[in-house]
Amino acid sequence: MMLPDFLTLYDESTKKLTGIPFCLDLPKKKKLNLVKLSEFIEKGVTEEEIDLKEQFDDLENIIIPDIFIKEGKVKLRNIIDKVQIHEDTLLGNITVDNLVYLYYRDKIIVVVQTSRHKFQIIQNSKGDRYFIIFFCPRTKYKRCYHFLKNILIKFGLSLSPCILNPKQIEEIRTEVSGDLLDTTLINFPSTTIDKKRIMGKGFQTDPEYLKDAKIGSVHQHMFDFKPVYSEVPFVVTVSGDGLIRFYNKINYDTFFYFIRNHVLDKLRRSVDTAAPLIGFFMEDLFEEEDEV
Repeated sequence: MMLPDFLTLYDESTKKLTGIPFCLDLPKKKKLNLVKLSEFIEKGVTEEEIDLKEQFDDLENIIIPDIFIKEGKVKLRNIIDKVQIHEDTLLGNITVDNLVYLYYRDKIIVVVQTSRHKFQIIQNSKGDRYFIIFFCPRTKYKRCYHFLKNILIKFGLSLSPCILNPKQIEEIRTEVSGDLLDTTLINFPSTTIDKKRIMGKGFQTDPEYLKDAKIGSVHQHMFDFKPVYSEVPFVVTVSGDGLIRFYNKINYDTFFYFIRNHVLDKLRRSVDTAAPLIGFFMEDLFEEEDEV
């Protein structure tokens, strides 16, 4: 079975989408030329050789199918392709290999699993910050992140994880008049309570919930809301690491509208990131900011 060819054209189909945003930092007083960037990163490839002797003391019980071995080594390959500009955003495919260990009785079978995901480069609503969104489950994003981060640093761009604080998660729900369905509260003063999960329907004004929310802090909200452009309500989860998950089938334009207008302006870096090196970038990749 072949991998789906996601981006032969901009995808208008509907599906349940999960996106994880990361902050994309540019040199100061610079704007990003998306057309040039698309040319630079198209068909970007990295390869990594894995020495299993460094991971296992004894290879006697390790089985590696021949299809995953090249020149006596296991090689992982990561690729960027199908990069295109859609309106004011950049979209592309990112294909990554991961080692997977399968346990069969007293043997360990090592296989290479290939997965393909979309990524997008988008500006916030103010137009003063850039973000990269990986459309993949939380369990899959790390390899995509490190691969693309290593590609972008060659062009003077840095990539860092984002966070939403508890107040900002609640602000997003309030902005869309969402009814709470499921929420997780953390940071309770009690040494015996790690977190609380509350489920229901529209309990955001319930006194018991408000009491717990005042003591703890919001880690994640699931809520439903009905935008003016839809005849049915949407169900979405907003998490502290910036993850946005829609449980309805939606198209990418709907996802972009929600995250650009309600999420991106609130995101902050989870760690301090060194500023990109001035002068260490490809010609024509950056443009001067317009004077205000």
